[in-house]
Amino acid sequence: MENDVQKSSTPFLRILKARLVWIILISVVFVLAGYCYGKFIAKPVYTASCDVIVKLRYVDDSLNGDSDHSVANSNKLNDFSLAQRMMPTIVDIVESPNVISLAKTRNGDEGINRGSFNASYDKDSLIFNVSYTDYDPELAKGRLEDVFATFKVYIPESEDIKEIIIASDIEFVKTQNNINVSVSDNSKNAALISGAAGVVFSTVLFVLIYLFDNKVKTVKELEEITGVDVLTTLSE
Repeated sequence: MENDVQKSSTPFLRILKARLVWIILISVVFVLAGYCYGKFIAKPVYTASCDVIVKLRYVDDSLNGDSDHSVANSNKLNDFSLAQRMMPTIVDIVESPNVISLAKTRNGDEGINRGSFNASYDKDSLIFNVSYTDYDPELAKGRLEDVFATFKVYIPESEDIKEIIIASDIEFVKTQNNINVSVSDNSKNAALISGAAGVVFSTVLFVLIYLFDNKVKTVKELEEITGVDVLTTLSE
């Protein structure tokens, strides 16, 4: 059975090998076309991003009076185990549909898209990154500000956070005053995708040409058609 499979696949491998130069040329053309499209035609995508630090104010029952409830000391702020417990929950809430929907409601911006927003974190610190992508740099920046303002108020009241830590106050502060906006280069991705498409297209094209070609390709085919044994052949 394996021999039959090999025999049936041999003509396709032979035709692809014979057309390898054409396959490469067509793929190169696709790569160049994709690169030019990504570089000069496709809309640039802008990403607004910023780092956010989680600041906590702890309740110490051993102290009397609100004035004694000071901001957590450096040991607690740098508590890696605390970060490992809190950050996954915080990021899950930040990325949740509830926050995005609330940001839309608060700011009246129906264009805020869950798929354009992203949050990532380092499990060993109380700093995480948020970003938003859009075709307009100002919209990307404005929508990130809207989502930030929303979860800044929403998370401290979340029951999920209250189950992890007892704190009188949780505050989110951007580590820099201005949100960074960067533009992504689509040309490389477009070139890679187009190159892969070129390989598939040219391979399928030459296989189809082979399948629909009515010419006699082998001695066996000639014998089957004519019913006469072939005694000899002349090479080109």
